Amino acid sequence: MSSLSYSEVGATRLGPLPTGYHHLHHRAPVGRGRADLEAAGAAVTEWRMHRASGARVRASAPRAGDGVRLRVSLGIGPIRFAAPCQVVWTAYEQDRVGFAYGTEVRHPERGEECFVVELADDGTVWF
Repeated sequence: MSSLSYSEVGATRLGPLPTGYHHLHHRAPVGRGRADLEAAGAAVTEWRMHRASGARVRASAPRAGDGVRLRVSLGIGPIRFAAPCQVVWTAYEQDRVGFAYGTEVRHPERGEECFVVELADDGTVWF
């Protein structure tokens, strides 16, 4: 993963989060039960969540996997702001589905973002 622009690769998976970055945590309920976990997990790992936000995603694979490279872009028409990233970890677990990508050298930011959906003990699905 030599094309990444930072050294704390994987910190969003196990923590603690490193100093020197802006940390944003947002958690929202998105459903209840296993079917909602599976649907939300697929939306996250198949880039549909990003696309629904208005971003364009060009990825080397249709689904998040370790080492998958992607280019996320925002803009209007031909005027786009592009950000190259690489998936640095994935979670395809019974009650947790998601991934994190890290910024590559030409990315305007530096660090990692993770996107995880979890099924809580009470049946709530959290994103």
